[in-house]
Amino acid sequence: MSPVLDLLGLGVTYTLGRARIEAVRNVSLQVQAGERLGLVGESGSGKTTLALAVMGLLRPPGRVTAGEILLDGQDLRQLTPEQHAALRPARISYVPQGAMNSLNPVLRIRRSMQDVIGPAATPERIAELLDQVGLPATVARRYPHELSGGMKQRVCIALAISRDPRLIIADEPTSALDVVTQRQVMRTLQAVQERLGSALILIGHDMGLMAQSVQRMAVMRGGELQEAGPVTRIFTAPGTAYTAELIRSIPTIDGTARRPVREDVAGAELLRFDDVAKSYGGGWLRPPAAAALHGLSFTLHESPPRILSVVGQSGSGKSTIGGLILGFVRPSRGAVRYRGADIAQLRGAARRDFRREVQAIFQDPYSAFNPFYRVARTLELPLRSFGLASGEEARARAAAACRDVGLHPGQVLDRFPHQLSGGQRQRLMVARALLLRPKLLVADEPVSMVDASLRAAILELLVDLRDHHGISVLYITHDLATSYRVSDEVMVLRAGRVVEAGDPIAVFERPAHPYTRLLLDCVPWPDPARPWGTPAREAELQAECAAMDGAAPILRDFAAPAPRAAEPVAGR
Repeated sequence: MSPVLDLLGLGVTYTLGRARIEAVRNVSLQVQAGERLGLVGESGSGKTTLALAVMGLLRPPGRVTAGEILLDGQDLRQLTPEQHAALRPARISYVPQGAMNSLNPVLRIRRSMQDVIGPAATPERIAELLDQVGLPATVARRYPHELSGGMKQRVCIALAISRDPRLIIADEPTSALDVVTQRQVMRTLQAVQERLGSALILIGHDMGLMAQSVQRMAVMRGGELQEAGPVTRIFTAPGTAYTAELIRSIPTIDGTARRPVREDVAGAELLRFDDVAKSYGGGWLRPPAAAALHGLSFTLHESPPRILSVVGQSGSGKSTIGGLILGFVRPSRGAVRYRGADIAQLRGAARRDFRREVQAIFQDPYSAFNPFYRVARTLELPLRSFGLASGEEARARAAAACRDVGLHPGQVLDRFPHQLSGGQRQRLMVARALLLRPKLLVADEPVSMVDASLRAAILELLVDLRDHHGISVLYITHDLATSYRVSDEVMVLRAGRVVEAGDPIAVFERPAHPYTRLLLDCVPWPDPARPWGTPAREAELQAECAAMDGAAPILRDFAAPAPRAAEPVAGR
């Protein structure tokens, strides 16, 4: 059978001033009907550029300079932009990386679907498409901001399949989703792809997700194809040292973590939540208030510095905790205290000092930077605002911060955010947060959109900040494996309540609450032969969780102190 997509010696070049960057070089690849191909590699390896070239969405300064792109034997390079646009999404569809920013915020979902589907967008057809991705028909009446991240991602999938395409390209479709929603979205995407008989290219950096979701894998590095083959062969007998390194860098919950040495907490109090509750909405002519947090209390001490992880699904209240600490939202009840002072009551110089000492790494790297500022200005601005550096010194410190997170200053400082990959932007958020040398770092999903090797480097950096710079970290994440690797303490959050807390070794290796067991069951294991749970098992655990809702949290004892291992944070 002839392939749905056939790439023959594809080359893509970006021209930036006098510099020419070969983003994709001599890539030849085939995808058959009904096949799922995983495309993996580090940030900047050319994955998304390759996808944009196939979609006909590549714009200057990027252009296809070599090779052929054949869709069912038709060379797409010979088409005009108007002809190429007519293929989308009738024959080629795209599930974008950032669902949060991919839907028009002023249009209801119904209108967005009508724009894509055209005259055939009857209410019955829209309801049918939403049902195929597991959403109720009432979603069509909502605006994007009224949907969770997982729901928006499913809407994007519904748009992608609306015209029964021959080829679906999904670019990091689950990178910002919790493990439960991730598994549900991938099941939806696989079921729809199999029903249509379409070819699917899944672009990502999560090797565990690839092991559970695709039949064949292609590995890219520096714009070149390193190897391609069946997923089982790639994981059991990788053909290149680079692929082997990617597999080794996958964090797993397997008892080989670098376990922090437990010390008695004797230092001053850094952060305290006193019976904090937070609700959104309510009021005259508004929907009833929705509770995001219910009476949360915990303390984080300054000495010794700690990494406290907060894990749970989307909507469990994790980001609300971060917003309360940063002063972006006020509690409905209780108080959030920093060094004994109520954050909501800080004013003047006290608030300015607080702003310098408490920094954030935000979840969404696509909306965290001013699109009109070059990276250099974005990084230098905090230093100038607090009077810490200016001129050449600020530039030098910005360059050093780039190197600290694995970026070459000459390749990023003079670029705008849209000229960088998602992984590069995520690392720059870490760099910006560290420039002021804070005392407390609120890291909201800091590694959700970076590849495995860079994730290991950023996690190692968090550990180094704790051990050598005395910085405490509140690590908000849905990635249980990384939480297990670096945390001193962990809180498992469900619907605004702590259900289990304590030492990560005790919580993750011997989970007591069914919700913790559900989260662990949904983690994609980097082994194609190991099943990724079943819907029946998931339903059973969800029923157990519902039966325990409102019960007192399970507080776990700390594991016996163990020496730090010499292996890397993300080693197997």
